[in-house]
Amino acid sequence: LRDGGVKVDTRGEEVRLWLSLVVEYGVSLPTVAAQVQERVREMIEKMTNLTAVEVHVSIHHVQKKAGLKP
Repeated sequence: LRDGGVKVDTRGEEVRLWLSLVVEYGVSLPTVAAQVQERVREMIEKMTNLTAVEVHVSIHHVQKKAGLKP
């Protein structure tokens, strides 16, 4: 996922996801990645009744906060 986005692979009752994120400068990257991973897992399982066996999160880009001048 070079340009950001989502990839999903389902096999039977299992789903595997790869997420590429853009985050704001200054946030804790490990914290954001872990929170996204857990929330996505919860929502996939709640909404689809599939088991999210893998949720891979990568940070594609870090952008400056809105309103900051270069």
